[in-house]
Amino acid sequence: MPIFRCLILGENFPTVDDDGERELIGFYTCRYVESAGKEEAEIQALSDLRQNEWLQSLKDLVDPEEPKTRVHFEEIVEVESIGVDGTGFTFFPMNESSAN
Repeated sequence: MPIFRCLILGENFPTVDDDGERELIGFYTCRYVESAGKEEAEIQALSDLRQNEWLQSLKDLVDPEEPKTRVHFEEIVEVESIGVDGTGFTFFPMNESSAN
C-alpha cells in the first residue's frame, strides 16, 4: 500500500507560557500514513493528530472569544518510505497578523 507524507499546519492553539500567560501558538507537524490515496491519507493523518495527548490537553483552554483553532494540510505526497517517526511538532507564536 502506498505511503503518504502529510505536512500539517495548525493555527491558534491556546497554551500557557512559563509565566502563566495565555498565548496562541501555531505548529507544523508531519505524519506518515499508509493508505490507498491522498483523501484517505488526509483522514488517517487527521485522526492520528486528534488522538495526540498534547492536543487533547488544550481542549479546556479554548476560549470562544479567541480566533478559532484550525488545521490544514499544506502538502500530501506519496513517498517511497517513512522518514522520521512523524510524531513531533515545530511551534511558532501566533501574532495579530497571522491569527486571521
